[in-house]
Amino acid sequence: MTDFFTDKIYGFGKRYFRMQALASTLRFLTIVLLLWLSVALADDLFYFSEITRWGIWFINLGVVLWLVFTLLFNPIKRYFSLSRKSDLSALTRLLGRLYPEIGDDLVNAYQLARENEERLVSEELKEAAVRQIVSRYEDYDFERAIRFKNFFPEWKWAAGFGLVFLLMFGLLHDALWISTLRILNPTRTYAQLPAFEFKVLPGDTTLVKGDPLKISVEYRGPELEKCYVVIHHAGDKQFLVCQSVDNGFTALLKNVQQSFTYKIAGEPLLKKGVTSFLESREFRAKVIALPFVKILDVTVLPPSYTGLGIQKLERNIGDVQALRGSTIKVRAVSASPLRRARLVFESGDTLNMNVNNQIATGRFTLKKEDAYHIVLVDTAGYRNRNPIRYRLSVLSDYQPLVEIVRPGEDLELTLDSQLPVSIDARDDFGLQQVKIVYQIVHDPPRGDTLWQAISLPLAEQGAKHVSITHVLDFNTFPLAFGDQFKYYAMALDNNVVNGPGRGKSRIYYIRFPSIEEIFQAVDETQQENVEDLQDVVKEAKTMKENLEKLEREIKQSQKLDWEKKNQLAQDLERQKRLQKKVEQIRKELDEAIKKLEQNDLISEELLQKYMKLQDLFREVLTPELEEALKKLNQALEKSVRPKDVERALKEFRLNQQAFEEKIERTMELLKQVQFEQKMEELVKKAEALYKQQEKMSQQLKEKEKLNSAEKNSLLQQQKKQEQLTDRLQFDLQ
Repeated sequence: MTDFFTDKIYGFGKRYFRMQALASTLRFLTIVLLLWLSVALADDLFYFSEITRWGIWFINLGVVLWLVFTLLFNPIKRYFSLSRKSDLSALTRLLGRLYPEIGDDLVNAYQLARENEERLVSEELKEAAVRQIVSRYEDYDFERAIRFKNFFPEWKWAAGFGLVFLLMFGLLHDALWISTLRILNPTRTYAQLPAFEFKVLPGDTTLVKGDPLKISVEYRGPELEKCYVVIHHAGDKQFLVCQSVDNGFTALLKNVQQSFTYKIAGEPLLKKGVTSFLESREFRAKVIALPFVKILDVTVLPPSYTGLGIQKLERNIGDVQALRGSTIKVRAVSASPLRRARLVFESGDTLNMNVNNQIATGRFTLKKEDAYHIVLVDTAGYRNRNPIRYRLSVLSDYQPLVEIVRPGEDLELTLDSQLPVSIDARDDFGLQQVKIVYQIVHDPPRGDTLWQAISLPLAEQGAKHVSITHVLDFNTFPLAFGDQFKYYAMALDNNVVNGPGRGKSRIYYIRFPSIEEIFQAVDETQQENVEDLQDVVKEAKTMKENLEKLEREIKQSQKLDWEKKNQLAQDLERQKRLQKKVEQIRKELDEAIKKLEQNDLISEELLQKYMKLQDLFREVLTPELEEALKKLNQALEKSVRPKDVERALKEFRLNQQAFEEKIERTMELLKQVQFEQKMEELVKKAEALYKQQEKMSQQLKEKEKLNSAEKNSLLQQQKKQEQLTDRLQFDLQ
């Protein structure tokens, strides 16, 4: 027989005996577990006495030894004792049974080889005979015929028993363990444990690091003296006394930091030979750390129009105060790797963040007042708790400040005037445009024009502060006598987010009164001045008579009683009023002259006469009169001698008489100037009508360039011009 074929039979035998030993070992374990479970359950049920446990101990020991010899020792011995030199005849016969087509061929070949070796048959004949037999089976893989189920056909029953065993062991762990100890230690006395049950909540649980753990125990069994939670952690054991409640016990573990195992142990009130605690099974409390924001970096990028740089908030500061339109970048570093993260806004919006291991980043545009918090979910699916709330505050981009610094007041001008308008404008982030916005209001009303704007060039686009002067040439506007020019300054900033912001100055009014209005106002003022002067003259005469009478009475009686003093005091007050009245008339006349002069409605000759009239007014209020008035007043207050009062009264009377005479001359001159003014008024009206007619004629020549509203305005001005011409003709007649 060739060595190759012998190796194949040997390999088959090794595998065969190995499977046989494995199947025997499984049978051994199954029988031992069945035996142990049966004996333990029986002891738990019948609670064997010591002599019975001794008997069971010896019987079980004998059975186990027999099983060890039969199911373990013999199969293992056969496996290890097999070698290539062993008698393999039994294996060849086994192969003949497994492969019917082989029959006894292998047995015969093997026996032939053995006999040839003993009888010293020639090697050539032996090899030829064996080769002839085995050559037919060289391709057979004998080891494939060996299958485990053929050695352990009861494996299904064993598997079923294994499941039953695991179930019963899980349910009756404590009882089986105690029964096992009793059987293995028959000389030791064990008290029979009473029936009891611990129902523990939450049992196996998972909780967050730092949270408390409340353990509730429902108990049924003999009365307990004390109940404990037995905690095992890192090799340490800790006992926590439970508090008694209805139908059980409770315990509270505060600020749990690490995972641990625990069980409930009860100490019976009546021992009755029970030397150990009544215990539940062991439970596991797993402590997890929720993700939280360990580092927070917030960056604010203001809108580009502001020209402001990037602002990095202080680390771990999430409250943002920024301009509307700012880009907010949020970078959060978690204490644990993340699966996802998002920004949640109180307004209802959410924003998913980009996650890379422990880092989450996101950006958004600040549009309104809001608040937000960061939601983190780690790789285990746990979410952060009680996230910090951060405020989003929108800073105001204030509208530009703009004012008209010159003229800065309402005016009355002529139609051919030119008015320099100086504007000062400023903005915190730069100006885009400055305008003068105006509207022409006609008199009589005939549909006011729309508001229109004049854009003013900026020396530097985006400047934060500008001062501009623009000249308004009213010759270029469709204005007529009596019209009103409303205007204000407007500044626009560079806000491209929700702007631009607009700033406005106060509205100013420029009125263009007709010559008739100006002259009428001056005439009315002058007429009132003449009437007032007449009243002053009349009152001065009356006062002169009273003073002369008082002077005679004091001179005759050489006495100054209370009645005379009182009358003198009244005359002094009357004189003061007259002087104030004269000063007021002078000022009103001066304003009228200025108005005529501003509107170029007074000739140089007439202006000189008005100046002379003003000089006369100043001469009326002489220092001598003031001094005499003061002396008389002092004499009345301090002097007790009538002679002193008489002397002061005489001096005052003479000055008062001069006052009266000057007032009369001034009034006569005012009447004369008033007459000359009337003549000049007609001339100025004619000149103004002529200029306005020329202006309108020029505009009518270019009427193709005018829109419908401007054409209608010209027609209305033409009608008004005709009315003024008719009125002038009437005045000349």
